[in-house]
Amino acid sequence: MKLEKVFIATPTVSGIVTTAYAGTLVAVTIGLRARNATYRYTNFDGSDIVMARNYLANTFLQDAACSHILFVDSDMAVPQETLAVMFDSGKDFIGTVYPERRLDLEKYGSYLMKGQTHRAALALSLIFNVRHSSEDVKIDKGLCRVNGLGFGCVLIARSVFEKIIAKRGADRLVSKKLRLSGLQGDMYDFFGEIALKNGDHLSEDYSFCERVNRTAACDIWAYVGGSVGHVGQFTYGGSYLESLEAQIRTMAPAEPVKIAKR
Repeated sequence: MKLEKVFIATPTVSGIVTTAYAGTLVAVTIGLRARNATYRYTNFDGSDIVMARNYLANTFLQDAACSHILFVDSDMAVPQETLAVMFDSGKDFIGTVYPERRLDLEKYGSYLMKGQTHRAALALSLIFNVRHSSEDVKIDKGLCRVNGLGFGCVLIARSVFEKIIAKRGADRLVSKKLRLSGLQGDMYDFFGEIALKNGDHLSEDYSFCERVNRTAACDIWAYVGGSVGHVGQFTYGGSYLESLEAQIRTMAPAEPVKIAKR
């Protein structure tokens, strides 16, 4: 689906955003204007991330002029080059792969001692917000299909939500708080946490991805080629592609992990 009007959606807590996010937001608007796309910005402030994402998604759907929603979290540092890949991909659902806000310093030091470069050791010591459907990760021009990913920065076409609704992949949502926030008409629970058989729950982002997978609404794509920052005590950043390649270099030949790049 062509980019026409993009709904920029940011959940916040206590109205706080980082300077890195401010730079990302500027880069988003520059990138969209360069592609003759318009945009609308909406923020939802509150500590309940499921409610925030549901509010933003349902508000997006109620604006018929919007072709896509771009979730950008308030602690993300996304370079303009990465945004350009997402905007030009033509994918109905594409996101960036970024690290969690923690670093295993012991592991980082051990990789340096084994001769890894700083960048490779850093990438190997971070945990990235992505799940693959198999051990055979195929990468084409920095893009790969995934089973799910975090919503720090994702671009999703309107048609994805419409297919989930049409196939009854999301329940109707009853929420007095969202009504008081101004939402009217039908609302859907796209991000409610899905219970697993072991009693655990998928997080809100992976629950949305699971609804996409269950309804076959679209393929989920990730851009792994860029270094995306996740701001905490400092900016946790590293290239997921470098992490994958470094894993290959450190594994024994018999171990069944592959990266196919075309």
